[in-house]
Amino acid sequence: VNAGTDKGICTGSSILIDASASGGSGQFKIEWSPAAGVNNVALMDPTITTSVSKDFILSITDTVLGCPAFTDTVRINVNTPPSVVGFQPSDTLCAYDVTTFTVSGAKTYVWEDLKNAGFTLGTNNSLTVKLMDYRTKFRVTGTDSNSCKNSDTLIMIANPPVISTFPTEPI
Repeated sequence: VNAGTDKGICTGSSILIDASASGGSGQFKIEWSPAAGVNNVALMDPTITTSVSKDFILSITDTVLGCPAFTDTVRINVNTPPSVVGFQPSDTLCAYDVTTFTVSGAKTYVWEDLKNAGFTLGTNNSLTVKLMDYRTKFRVTGTDSNSCKNSDTLIMIANPPVISTFPTEPI
């Protein structure tokens, strides 16, 4: 009996277990415990969902030979996603200014322009942009070393440019 290797998942995720058994008649009664979070306790390879790290025990009994149950344990470790925190410049900005956004809390980052869906702007922890609109919205997604992801949305509202008008004098 082999319940598989210990696994890590991100909070809110599930994982397929790769258990196996060999020998005997090949006809087994399969049972996983605890049952909570196991999609089917009678499957060799169930999907497990858990919000806390814990052990799941696989018990297998040969139904033809009547051998006692053999057991093995697999641990599912639940990893918390990174806390991705965005920092906006504290200066007052105007349209067409160049500014830099920075974030921290993850190992890798992907910046997206939310006005142009699917357009990746960068992959560093900082992004320098020229504000081409008065209201600009970016999303940065951070991934940690466990492949868990989290994101933050940064909204920049720039002051509109000052437009001066001069009265015209009659000629």
